[in-house]
Amino acid sequence: MMPQVEIRLPTMLAKLIGDTRTVSVHADSVRDALRELFNGHPQLRVHITDERGNVRPHVSVFHNASMLRGLDAPLESGDVLTILQAVSGGSICRESRATGAGSASTSDRNLFVVGGNLCLGKA
Repeated sequence: MMPQVEIRLPTMLAKLIGDTRTVSVHADSVRDALRELFNGHPQLRVHITDERGNVRPHVSVFHNASMLRGLDAPLESGDVLTILQAVSGGSICRESRATGAGSASTSDRNLFVVGGNLCLGKA
């Protein structure tokens, strides 16, 4: 049986599918997981991949806590794929993780939450 994985979507994409932030699929690879996501929610395809099936430049896909470099990465049951879209505007995340300002549910030290906002980079 193929591994069951969870795909987490940002709010902007979740709104396209009834505010569903998490979708579970069965897939052996990231490419297959995206294919299954698009089979169930075809309106997401144009926002995540281009006409050749490549992830768009302004979209990042994380496999568990690691940013993906290719779509053929194998998956195991319980894995989490997180899709993030680049956004502009907002404010700079200034609070320090050392002060307990927030944390993301990932082991990646470059991802953290401040005031409900996902921040990338050093605090």
